Amino acid sequence: MSSNESESSVIYDDTKESAKDYRPGGYHPVELGDMFLNRYVVVQKLGWGHFSTVWLCKDTSYGTYVAMKVQKSAPNYTEAALDEIDLLLKISQNHKEPLWVQAVKQYHKEDLDQIQKHGASINHCYVVQLLNTFSHTGINGTHICLVFEVLGVNLLEIIKFYQYHGVPINLCRSISKQVLIGLDYLHRICGIIHTDLKPENVIVQLTQAQVKELFTKGKIETREPLAVVVKEPKIVLVKEIDPEKQKKIDKKKRYRKKKQELKKLQKQEVKVYTEEAQQGKKKKRKNKKRAPKTGVSEFNTEESLNSTEIDPNLQIKIADLGNACWLNHHFSTEIQTRQYRSPEVILGISYNHTADVWSLACMIFELLTGDFLFDPRSNDDIDKDEDHLSQMIETLGLMPQQWALSGQYSKKLLNRNGELKSIRQLKIWLLKDVLIEKYRFKINEAEILNDFLLPMLEFRPEKRITADLCLGHPWLNPGQNDFKMSDEVYQNYINEAEVKRLEIIERYEREGYASSPEVPQELSADEGDIEDNSSSGSWFEDAQQNEVLVIQEEDYHQHFRID
Repeated sequence: MSSNESESSVIYDDTKESAKDYRPGGYHPVELGDMFLNRYVVVQKLGWGHFSTVWLCKDTSYGTYVAMKVQKSAPNYTEAALDEIDLLLKISQNHKEPLWVQAVKQYHKEDLDQIQKHGASINHCYVVQLLNTFSHTGINGTHICLVFEVLGVNLLEIIKFYQYHGVPINLCRSISKQVLIGLDYLHRICGIIHTDLKPENVIVQLTQAQVKELFTKGKIETREPLAVVVKEPKIVLVKEIDPEKQKKIDKKKRYRKKKQELKKLQKQEVKVYTEEAQQGKKKKRKNKKRAPKTGVSEFNTEESLNSTEIDPNLQIKIADLGNACWLNHHFSTEIQTRQYRSPEVILGISYNHTADVWSLACMIFELLTGDFLFDPRSNDDIDKDEDHLSQMIETLGLMPQQWALSGQYSKKLLNRNGELKSIRQLKIWLLKDVLIEKYRFKINEAEILNDFLLPMLEFRPEKRITADLCLGHPWLNPGQNDFKMSDEVYQNYINEAEVKRLEIIERYEREGYASSPEVPQELSADEGDIEDNSSSGSWFEDAQQNEVLVIQEEDYHQHFRID
């Protein structure tokens, strides 16, 4: 298991770090009221992680508030902190680069006058800002301390706010655009790969209410710092499904299931490339929020979930670069938290900056649905990596054979034909169909989202779309929040789709295709004419790595004001 699966993220809740880690080489015992560097007064604990504890401090030099991360003192943690500081210094410095200023003008056309007048700021980068760094010696050793701007909750809290039913689509569009701008800054301007992008590592900026709370009370008491807009409650009428139509669908499903069982008995190696729309579930997909089916729709509308919603104008920042690396200098071959891990990492093939783009696509799906796009499991017969690849193939189509066999771990997971060794039957359920059939997306909404996500989920990293090119996609433009089918439209679609599928299966059986190992052409990975993004020579000069970078923290303190 990669260390960043469970250790990289800071936990912002009421749980506590292990007391046994307060020892030489471990945590520094911080107390409220302690002063660091004769400047930062500790006022509140914010969270902890495997590497560090995080504290809210008052900066007596400016009269503002900051977040201070105190690293463990063991040499390996110190080394990791110094690597992170190098990356954060680059991030803090490069927002004035002419190439980025030009990009900011393109991405923020609505603020063009302000940008031309005052220039691009660090806030246009959507990446956390390092304000200061120093070392502190205590009873457990010497600890590296990093001082950051104060931020709010992470995106997982927003997913929870909507009870895992998916956030409003326009809020998701806004968040996605900001994260893409942040990734473009990291990749193209700073030459940095985050390597652990996930909802927990994207943080919401403080609201004005929280800033006021800090200045009036000296600490953050609100544990859900989200700008909430109260809506008028609406009564949602959910139409019951026609029992006669349901009987017909159930009868067809039973017939189809019987035929499939017969085929399995006749030939165990038959591969099934279709999926039942009503009862089929993505293999081992996490489905924590779906209620048992009754006579009404199991899909809640936004109005039925809450009488409040989060302000769609919230601002985010990409945080936790503790596992980040340089584009041309990787610190580890094992990166990314499991559910957001890209196929090249699983197979042991060299990765590049587009590993972050893959993770973002998984994150966008999770924001919209409340479910993981890929959630592999393991058992006595199947390895978790193999299950992960099978879920990718079921959703995206076959991996390019030559590429798939080129990895360090390919022989462990694949046979000589590039097929999974242990999983012989795949249940193809392509992304667009999942959006429509499982999550009730309107067909046009599913098509445009599918068109947006698929280039981000290209198997080969050198062919995967980059963050800056993603930003030109029309899905990011604000649209209607109503993106799901009504119950009647959804049921009609399912009825028609089921009839068509049964007809196709019957035709395949008559013509002898049912037992064929051939995959339909539309499910095969093509060699599309996509620009190779592996070259990075024109993005940034390696010589700049040797610059002496200076933190300019005045902007943060000047903007930390109550409007």
